[in-house]
Amino acid sequence: MNDVSSGSGDRRIVGFLLLLAGAMLFVDKAFNVDDLWRRWWPALLIVWGVARLAIYQSRGWFFSLALVGAGLLLTADKWSHQFDIDAGAIIALALILLGAHMVFRHRKESSTTTDTTSDTIHGNSVFGGYSTVVRSASFRGGEVSTIFGSAEIDLTQAELAREGARLTVSATFGSVEMSVPDSWELVISATPILGSVEDQRKRAQGGISGAGAIGARTLTIEGTATFGSIVVK
Repeated sequence: MNDVSSGSGDRRIVGFLLLLAGAMLFVDKAFNVDDLWRRWWPALLIVWGVARLAIYQSRGWFFSLALVGAGLLLTADKWSHQFDIDAGAIIALALILLGAHMVFRHRKESSTTTDTTSDTIHGNSVFGGYSTVVRSASFRGGEVSTIFGSAEIDLTQAELAREGARLTVSATFGSVEMSVPDSWELVISATPILGSVEDQRKRAQGGISGAGAIGARTLTIEGTATFGSIVVK
């Protein structure tokens, strides 16, 4: 579950890689830091692969893992002597990552949907996924957190409290997707850190649905998307 388009996601990744590459070259040339660029440029492949896994998750995972593996192999001689690790150990690690990806992907696909009438929600997902339908008559907000996982929050059956609601969301190497009624006014103050925060309602309808409507109650979404995504639709 990730609605980040491949084009916009790759542009962000490439832009970040260019920043890193430029910084490495500058430090290498300006301060002559022991051939920093020549020795460590393959680390950019690792960053590229990890970023792709975080943003796209199950889409294109083989290419992402291949990037990480290539980066590890090309840098193995720089640090393997410190940890007594050879190419065989790196291949074994790659197999572990591949197996973990397949296992946790299955857990995500088999996650169940739960209903709640509580006025607040508190959900955490680590290497897994869950889906919640909120049917509160006076929703006040709460906290949602994912780490290498996913969460789907359906608020279309809920009503906001008179004073509005505040929802704190954290997506770290994962994704959070929220469905929000059109009649709600929406304020998004979440911060993307090498990730994305997206309001699909704004793009689809030419403006935030419910914004400025007389008597409209406000849902404020705050938090961070670190190598992950937060999507409101």
